[in-house]
Amino acid sequence: MNSFEQLMATRPEITFTFVDMPFGLKGYTHGDRIFLDKKNVPNEQYQILLEELAHHDYTVGNITDTSQIKNMQQEKQARSIAYEQAISLDGLIHCFYHGVWAPIDIADYFDVTVEFLFDSIESYRTKRGLIFKYKNYLFDLRRGVNITRIEQNPKSRLLS
Repeated sequence: MNSFEQLMATRPEITFTFVDMPFGLKGYTHGDRIFLDKKNVPNEQYQILLEELAHHDYTVGNITDTSQIKNMQQEKQARSIAYEQAISLDGLIHCFYHGVWAPIDIADYFDVTVEFLFDSIESYRTKRGLIFKYKNYLFDLRRGVNITRIEQNPKSRLLS
């Protein structure tokens, strides 16, 4: 079972319908139904499903009118949630330890497209900054993703 199928299996309360989507849409959520464009390849389906599930869980009302700021904010929030669910910081640490650093290999590891991977990294830059600490790691997102393990000093002293 691929990531897309596993994700669908976690949400039995939702009906998934595969159709030819109009207007260039790739997915659409209406109540407990999620419509997905049947022409998308599996990793695109997975990415779109993550976003549509975020819409299902967090979006209020009809947000199809993208000229409304509140609608665009909800769209951005759903994408941000999808990015973080697909490309976790823990997963990037796993890649770090296993020597997986080519963008195509990282995207394959997470079962997403390279474009989605880069969009996810940009989302982390926006939310957390170019350099940030997470657990015992320093993430540097200035040029790609660089991760450094922060050594814990067992003899640290409190300076007064």
